[in-house]
Amino acid sequence: MDGLDAAFEDTHVLWIVGTPELPQELIWQRAQILFGNDKKPLSYEEDIEFGYYKDERIQSVYEQNVIAKLSRIVRRAKLDQLSNKKVMLVSSLAMPQITDRPETLLFDWEDFEVAGGLDKLPEVIATREGFETERDNLTVESSREKVEYILGCSSRQANRVLQKLRGGAPLRIPFREQILSLLADGEKKQLNLLKPLKDIQKR
Repeated sequence: MDGLDAAFEDTHVLWIVGTPELPQELIWQRAQILFGNDKKPLSYEEDIEFGYYKDERIQSVYEQNVIAKLSRIVRRAKLDQLSNKKVMLVSSLAMPQITDRPETLLFDWEDFEVAGGLDKLPEVIATREGFETERDNLTVESSREKVEYILGCSSRQANRVLQKLRGGAPLRIPFREQILSLLADGEKKQLNLLKPLKDIQKR
């Protein structure tokens, strides 16, 4: 971050991809301070493929430090002062007062690819959310044609959906809620957010 003030002033779009590197010694020392007296010994084993600590206590210390660093970077962009700035955050971590803000747009790479860039991204997200709202308002009285249009599915699939509705089963959870749920429940596999979620219907 040293010497980047001018770059932060000049840029209109700031991409934050991945998470900062933290010295293992720092994480271990802080974990020892907080949890060293626990009956269950600390385990420092890491999942190399996905980059997280298998011991939830150490992972929580790691996340607290990473979130603090990411939050400082976002604040450096002065989003609360400058209207022409955008921050694109690619992360599987929930950031209080940032990822849960109503003005924050949550999207996956399918949204981004459909938009073809940042300019039309809000429009694509709004379109997808509009279809989600229509999907959630489907009832047993909805026509098969309407189900086909909203879900972008075949006649056979539309009939299955109507049968599911007649049985009282809920349809899919809204996309934004799925992402917030992944962030909130401690999901550490960032690939789940980078890849389109499997249960989102193609538009």
